[in-house]
Amino acid sequence: MRLEEKNAGRAIRMFQTVNDRGVPLSLLDKLKALLILYSNKFCNEELDDKINKIFGDIFKISMQIKEHRAVSSLADTQFVNEVENRIFRYHLFSNNKFEFPHYNDGADGLYVNLKNELKNMDKSSIKDWINSYIDDFLNFFKSFYEILELSLKNPNMFKLIFILNINPYFYAPLVRLKMNNLLDDECLELFGMAEIIFYNFGSKLKAAAYNLRDRVDSKENFKNQIIESAKSVDMEYHLNQIERYNFDWKKCFHYLFLTYREKNISIDNLMKILGDSKTYAMQIEHIISQNTEKTLDYKKYGFADLNDFETYKNSFGNLIPLEGSINSSISDKSLAYKQDEYKKSAIFYNQCFANSSEFLNFSKETIIEENRKFKEWAKDYFSIFLPKE
Repeated sequence: MRLEEKNAGRAIRMFQTVNDRGVPLSLLDKLKALLILYSNKFCNEELDDKINKIFGDIFKISMQIKEHRAVSSLADTQFVNEVENRIFRYHLFSNNKFEFPHYNDGADGLYVNLKNELKNMDKSSIKDWINSYIDDFLNFFKSFYEILELSLKNPNMFKLIFILNINPYFYAPLVRLKMNNLLDDECLELFGMAEIIFYNFGSKLKAAAYNLRDRVDSKENFKNQIIESAKSVDMEYHLNQIERYNFDWKKCFHYLFLTYREKNISIDNLMKILGDSKTYAMQIEHIISQNTEKTLDYKKYGFADLNDFETYKNSFGNLIPLEGSINSSISDKSLAYKQDEYKKSAIFYNQCFANSSEFLNFSKETIIEENRKFKEWAKDYFSIFLPKE
């Protein structure tokens, strides 16, 4: 059905009214219509074509994001179905010119707040505001997509997206740093550290992650903000305990393992680890089986008794990331059986470890030594968060 209305303002209102009574408009459809309405009312329709063009570009980029290989590793399983709403939300989070966003606000609530902000704005400022807003919004979408592309080219970005799967509260400053041409490997490592400190060491620091948006004007300010936020965490305690109970660390174990064991890993090797999958699916393997107590084999590995074994069972030195297919086939098996299977792993360290002449001599003593080395490395790696001597 074709309806014609010469007055653009009434046409927009008609458009909204008709659609409100049928299939709901997407949030970006409503945002586009709202901006065109204000362009008609206060800007003599001067921005209509630009708004149409920019939102056309945004919808195209949104489709590219939905089809991207890395999208399944972002946020949660619903992200791919909510790309436009999520990025609209992250964009508002990233803009410290707006005082109304709260880090717990959803996209629909933020849209209502933005609508009220526009309604209460000085009418003489609306044209400049719309111009600036839509340019920035488009650039935010572009930079978001460029980050996904970078995850297939840069090892540090790969580890952030595919392995660490950083919290979505980090997306706003991550994209804003990219837009400001400040996002380099140092920044990417800082994001990785912040994820571990804010979400793995003690309480969840959502507000700290959100407030990073205020410090994206320079790398130094960004770095200092993370260090300042980490002061609420007992870093010395956590780093003294960092080698213990790593089986419970899940994604953080994988991230730190590859950062420590594979310092110069290439993107090609990371892509081999990913294989044909769209998500990183490595599991955590116990080198000395966690069920070794069933066979009473713990004594031959140098443990005094079962309690002694339990102390070290889930610590860093007894764990490696391993493909699920290999891991399931060697469950509870001896080291002699595991050796050839480890050699099939796409992780280079696992291959070297299995080819070592000392592999079959792996024991409690080895675990203790590997734990010590990892703890010392971690203290150096996180040294910027420790008190200066």
